[in-house]
Amino acid sequence: MSGSGKPLLGLWLYRSGEDWTYKEENPILLKKQPSISKNAEDIPQPPDTEKERISVIFTLKNQVGGLVRALQTFQDLGINVQHIESRPSHDADNQVDFLVDIECESRKLEQMGRLLKREVVTMVIGRYGSGEESDFPPPTPLSATASFGITNNNMSLSSPTFYSVVPEHMSQHLSTFQQHNNNLCDYEILSQSPQQQLVTALSLPGSNPSPGGAAQEVAVKADIDSSTHIPAAHHPRDYDDMPWFPKKISDIDNAQNVLMYGSDLDADHPGFKDPVYRKRREHFFRIAMNYKHGQPIPKVKYTPEEIKTWGTVFRELQKLYQKHACKEYLENWPQLVKYCGYREDNIPQLQDVNVFLKRKTGFQLRPVAGYLSPRDFLSGLAFRVFHCTQYMRHSSDPFYTPEPDCCHELLGHMPLLANPSFAQFSQELGLACLGASEEEVNKLATLYFFTVEFGLAKQDGELKIYGAGLLSSVAELKHAISSPEKVKRFDPDETCKQECIITDFQLGYWYTDSFEEAKEKMRTYAEQIQRPFGLRYNPYTQSVEVLSNAQKITAVVSELRGDLCIVNSALKKISAKDSTLDVNRIANLLQTGLLVQNDDGADEKYNEKA
Repeated sequence: MSGSGKPLLGLWLYRSGEDWTYKEENPILLKKQPSISKNAEDIPQPPDTEKERISVIFTLKNQVGGLVRALQTFQDLGINVQHIESRPSHDADNQVDFLVDIECESRKLEQMGRLLKREVVTMVIGRYGSGEESDFPPPTPLSATASFGITNNNMSLSSPTFYSVVPEHMSQHLSTFQQHNNNLCDYEILSQSPQQQLVTALSLPGSNPSPGGAAQEVAVKADIDSSTHIPAAHHPRDYDDMPWFPKKISDIDNAQNVLMYGSDLDADHPGFKDPVYRKRREHFFRIAMNYKHGQPIPKVKYTPEEIKTWGTVFRELQKLYQKHACKEYLENWPQLVKYCGYREDNIPQLQDVNVFLKRKTGFQLRPVAGYLSPRDFLSGLAFRVFHCTQYMRHSSDPFYTPEPDCCHELLGHMPLLANPSFAQFSQELGLACLGASEEEVNKLATLYFFTVEFGLAKQDGELKIYGAGLLSSVAELKHAISSPEKVKRFDPDETCKQECIITDFQLGYWYTDSFEEAKEKMRTYAEQIQRPFGLRYNPYTQSVEVLSNAQKITAVVSELRGDLCIVNSALKKISAKDSTLDVNRIANLLQTGLLVQNDDGADEKYNEKA
């Protein structure tokens, strides 16, 4: 990669100990392997954070999949679970209390709490030895009633059986019960057994597991009919089992899953050996992690070195914009100069840009600590919230950064977020991801990458650039415009299969004739996403409405009818005076939008009779 950070989409990574590892199911390689110095002593290592024993008590609704989703939080953060027990809740008949003992680094506690709050009703965190422990009753052995034997392809009722399970895979194994709509009523780790090791999903009694890692003895019992024998087939998820997504704008406070960088830098990061830069990054990390919706974004006093780096990038990119940037970008640039202080000798403040964008398109900025997960980043767009870095790239190489920084955000993204059509395109991409599967989110993230980050548009017969990754990278901008053979017309079904490259130039780029064309193609693509409901953003309440029944849909139609009356009245008043107004085109747009497919696959026009 040259001149810019790539998208603010989080890397498809998970962390194991102190190392980052690629998830096999994700199609995009977003991180190059670190280059290690021959003399390890030459590289300053960040201080190790000591793990401490923590007790977490939380309450869940007694429903399928609840425990699986809660435990997934610990797995995603690489937190070791040592003990779990449960009891019926004293507060409600349909709720269950869980006590979970974990080993956790202090720096992960806040993030763990924030993510876990999504899944639970209530939660309390206490440290061992601090007097904060709860009087949760001592664990009791599981009874000899319904326990499960789980084999390669089947799950069947059997006598009590104990299995060895790798701790990091616990939520995976428990998801088997979720898939078959069996409600877990008890789950307990009975003992740690370092002698037993395991690579496969489960080690049955009498088997010979392969070496791989320390295992624990686990027993599970669940509510199930005594005659049950369930083949391990896929069952469609109902609404309760869909991935959590924010319903109102303040919920984004709980969607801040930072996967990479933040206050930690890799050994090959340009600023890794610079203690002053590392300390500066910790400052920006704290600002982002402490930020809550509705607060003004704290203003930053940038250092002379940071301003010099900004000026170097600003000056070189300015030479290219007039010729190669799209017209929508150029239209908004003078206003950013006037209202937000875009100058070579000044780094604009996010709060000033936030006020400007809110007035232009309703978009808001939110400081972010590092790479977010794709789901969390796209979820923000659904509410017209753009997660934005506030820190500057390292001064040693102004035209290279392995991550997005404020040069990328302010020079690449902001001018187009001030364009109404582009803002709507971004929001609809975000709405499409809410409640979608991981596979679908990854495809949407790829589409975001090749449009919002690396997209081109044909204007006046020439290819112009609107992608922020290109508009903030001198080298790749020049590469893209000089390689017309690599530019293809945007097709979501094909584009979502394209490999995304971070450490080098892209293998291909995609263009449309307009943002409207991109929106229409994305709308058609989004209709393929499997969800048992529709979603609509309500700008008055800044919330997402789940359209899951006839009453909710009727309410929306009633609201739209009011808007159509306003449009109809305006058409009557203006059409006689304005010859450029194409009434037939507007009517066709409305008619096309009300095509609904019937059960036979044919399109029916639904016209409301007065």
